[in-house]
Amino acid sequence: MIGRKHLSIVGFLLSAFCVYAQENPAVEKSKKLQQLNIALDGTYQIQVLNSRELPMFPLSLLPKIDSLRSENDTIYIPVKPRERIMVLPKKVIDSPGFKKPEHVVHMTTE
Repeated sequence: MIGRKHLSIVGFLLSAFCVYAQENPAVEKSKKLQQLNIALDGTYQIQVLNSRELPMFPLSLLPKIDSLRSENDTIYIPVKPRERIMVLPKKVIDSPGFKKPEHVVHMTTE
């Protein structure tokens, strides 16, 4: 009998936690950004210029990447003085021989 009581309490707490997670705007926003990250994978490239540092890429930039994508032109979004995002155009992504670029590249510019 005690086992059922404890099981009921645990079940109630789990269901309450699940409801909280579904109603928490931060959790929902995070889920949407993760889904967008998966959908955009291979359609942009993080470029680190004249540095070997690791990029800091905030997921909050993903909607901007998606909204700025051009039909024909490659777009560059500056992130930091030595970091930018190259957004590939739709015509490149939709081409039959499209190959996903490396996710991060370190480049030397003059």
